[in-house]
Amino acid sequence: VTLDQNNRILVEQGLRRIRAGFCCEGIKALMKITGRNPRLLKATDLGFSIAPRINAAGRLDSMSLGVECLLSEQKEEAEDYARQLDTMNAERRLIESDMREQAIAQVEGWLNGHHDRKLPVAICLQQSDWHEGVLGIVASRLKDQLHRPVIAFGLSGEETLKGSARSIPGLHIRDVLFALATRHGELINQFGGHAMAAGLTIPREKFHQFTAAFIEEVSAQLGEQAQEKTITTDGSLATELIALETAEVLHFAGPWGQGFPAPVFDDCFRVEACRNLRGGHLRMKVKPLSSEEEFEAIYFSPDEDFRAAIEHADQFRFVYSLDINEYRNKRSLQLVIKHAQST
Repeated sequence: VTLDQNNRILVEQGLRRIRAGFCCEGIKALMKITGRNPRLLKATDLGFSIAPRINAAGRLDSMSLGVECLLSEQKEEAEDYARQLDTMNAERRLIESDMREQAIAQVEGWLNGHHDRKLPVAICLQQSDWHEGVLGIVASRLKDQLHRPVIAFGLSGEETLKGSARSIPGLHIRDVLFALATRHGELINQFGGHAMAAGLTIPREKFHQFTAAFIEEVSAQLGEQAQEKTITTDGSLATELIALETAEVLHFAGPWGQGFPAPVFDDCFRVEACRNLRGGHLRMKVKPLSSEEEFEAIYFSPDEDFRAAIEHADQFRFVYSLDINEYRNKRSLQLVIKHAQST
């Protein structure tokens, strides 16, 4: 949902009420179990920390658990629901991790089978044991990594594949499926969605035919130029502005979101230290090339190219945002790395 003016007002008013303590016991319990400080809660905390736990119930079992958590009026009951949701979200993350590894292995297998190692303009992957509740997340992660529209399929019944599609800017994925259904009605059972995401079912035996037709249609609608990923930033940030005070100003200038993105900056840094965190993330100490001042940085789920590069290089061009890290009642600045490129 685009964060237009009306939605920004609604989100901001909701955040103000939560920060003031005027929210349901379920939200309080979810903030507690995720370690979020209600006074500093921002829209991204809801989108990337609290909402995934509510959604995990619907992805793996039944949405009723998430609903019960939000409707609960008793603190103890809400916290019990929140613990269950947290456990389910951890399970969802394990399933997602396994599926992502299997999906990447399929992509690598495809590349190894083609001497030019060039990916097609669109990707279709399928595995019979993939969990249908996690297909969309896997498709989204691969779409971000490969900058290609992706459909991930899992088995639904004996003869049907259920898929979740994610698109890139410039390609209306539902229109692509509509065109396919019009020209090749035998390849699609059902579909629905919008510009950036869609769901569909296809006959299992038609997977390879569907893949070929999907690639052809995407190529016709997308063109070569849209396959190049463009990263837009707010430019370089003076070293003296890479500070906790700047992060606080940006924090309260939100809410940020789709259609109203948070500022991101673009500078060159030297990586002084790096260590692995649980979940595949990296914690780093970095210095701007123009300064000796050191900053804490975190890189969530970096790709294998960066992991390989950091073994033999220490200077990188980072696209990053400023964030506030709160630990043991101490607030400090941290840089959140969005993209990295060796210099």
